[in-house]
Amino acid sequence: MEITYSIDFQYKRRGDEMPSPAGSVIRTSGEETPVMFIPSVGDYVEIGGNPEEDESLTSFRGIVISRFFRYDRQSEQEVFCHVNILVEESFQNFSNLVLD
Repeated sequence: MEITYSIDFQYKRRGDEMPSPAGSVIRTSGEETPVMFIPSVGDYVEIGGNPEEDESLTSFRGIVISRFFRYDRQSEQEVFCHVNILVEESFQNFSNLVLD
């Protein structure tokens, strides 16, 4: 069976009820990447992009507050899994998380 994944990272400012409408989507298939590292709730993430070159490549960083998995069976052999990861604004000093 082949599983195709779509991972959508959405950003939510602290205090807002809903995330920003624009997200950052990463697509991959199960055959290309048999093991995927998906951040868990409580993990800090940084999504880099270049919005000056492409508006869809927004940049943000924060803490993962939820993960939602939606599985759609396309056929007996194919499943599409959409993962929505909600990243909330964090006041964490990210330079304290990684040594350069």
